[in-house]
Amino acid sequence: MVASYNTALLTGMLIMSLVCYGTSEIPSKTSYLLPIGLFYCIPAIVLACTFWMPESPRWLVLRERHKEALNALRLFREGKFSEEQIQEELASIQAACGSHHYKPSEIGFAKLWLQIWSRKHIKRTGIVLATNFFLHGTGNAFAGMYGTLFFKSIGTVNPFVLTVVNSVVTLIVSIMTLFLVDIISRRPLLLGGSSVQASALLIMGGLGMISNPSQTVKGGIIAMMMIFGTGYCASWGQLSHTITAELPSAEVRDLTYATGSLLAISTQAAMTFGLPYLLNPPYAALGPRVGCIFGSLAAVSVGFAFFCVPECYGKSLEEIDALFNNKVPIRKFKKGHIDVREEAKVGEAMVDHKEFKVAEGTV
Repeated sequence: MVASYNTALLTGMLIMSLVCYGTSEIPSKTSYLLPIGLFYCIPAIVLACTFWMPESPRWLVLRERHKEALNALRLFREGKFSEEQIQEELASIQAACGSHHYKPSEIGFAKLWLQIWSRKHIKRTGIVLATNFFLHGTGNAFAGMYGTLFFKSIGTVNPFVLTVVNSVVTLIVSIMTLFLVDIISRRPLLLGGSSVQASALLIMGGLGMISNPSQTVKGGIIAMMMIFGTGYCASWGQLSHTITAELPSAEVRDLTYATGSLLAISTQAAMTFGLPYLLNPPYAALGPRVGCIFGSLAAVSVGFAFFCVPECYGKSLEEIDALFNNKVPIRKFKKGHIDVREEAKVGEAMVDHKEFKVAEGTV
């Protein structure tokens, strides 16, 4: 479900691409005022719907609001799971959250935020931050925000038509990825998609080195932009939100995700501000050669995905928590399995033992 977030974004991009294509021929201010005005429609609908959104069961359990957590879980699972299965899942969440031995309300924001940089959480925080960086640092801002202007600078087909075609292709790939992720799991998609990204961008950068390019070369540059989009939507674009949502510890999930999102927004802002200077004269005027920069970053992302991103398909958030807490190597996550309830019992026994030793020492 989390992976569908990017599909929703691409659906919106396709709609806006069609709107911009339709208004591009209007010889007045309406040509840009109409698309800008439409931007306010969806946020208004989302804002109105937030009042009916159920709270996260895990968030409620951490605050000892167990009855509300059960009701929220029923809303999420009703129709697909039996009451017994819902009760079992709640018990599993309670066992995992109970092993943390703290109440969020008792910890201030500053102390809680500092916890994400502690030895216990720094590994997961690093993965989340790097994932959010590669979400926008591998060329998405270039293709998504300046794609139409870039197509125009190449000077072949109508740039608005190319933008619509690119939006359709990426949306189709995104929908396919929703099903493929359940068939071939996440790491293969991430590795394959980011490899396609890197290859397409580096080839585009190489074609950009040719002075006085022919129509064939220009067509090749546009094709590489399209191929880059397919690789991005099959990897970082589609899976980064899933990775950053499921990897953080339950103790600091909200703050870890928020910090990662802040980095993603900052990266996107930096790319958005810097790209006009990289692409256009009288500044760097790199044009298609900018693919060499983003292609290099995409190549680094392949190595990061291989060595640092665990395979968590089919595992609950509590299982992922337990695997990290038990220091299971990243490469062994796929086959790793831990009984969450037994793990919670062991954790409680260790805490009880420590408390007994402290009490014994004070006596």
